[in-house]
Amino acid sequence: DLDGNVWTAGEVQYRGMGETPCTTHAPTKIGFFSANKIVITKIACGGFHSLAVDENGKIWSWGDNKRYQCGMRKYGTRTLNEPHIIDSMSEYKVNQIRCGQEHSYCATVDGQHF
Repeated sequence: DLDGNVWTAGEVQYRGMGETPCTTHAPTKIGFFSANKIVITKIACGGFHSLAVDENGKIWSWGDNKRYQCGMRKYGTRTLNEPHIIDSMSEYKVNQIRCGQEHSYCATVDGQHF
């Protein structure tokens, strides 16, 4: 929303809320970002994963990581139940993100593509 909050609905295991699996159709705020004072400026959703960019150009991911589409090899192929910053992108300022069914893309302010 305009305040930088992220809202979600669907299966909890893929929504980034750190809860036991269930399904909800009502939009629910992902409290992780507001609790940590992280303002989100961009978001992209794939088949079962999501990416977000914060106001500092850092990229966050959560959801299904079975093809490493969350950019998180250190967590193996497990589902990420809450947002994690993508450490391998920490030196870059990201300004574009896209998600496919089982892949992700980002571009940096200096024109690099990942």
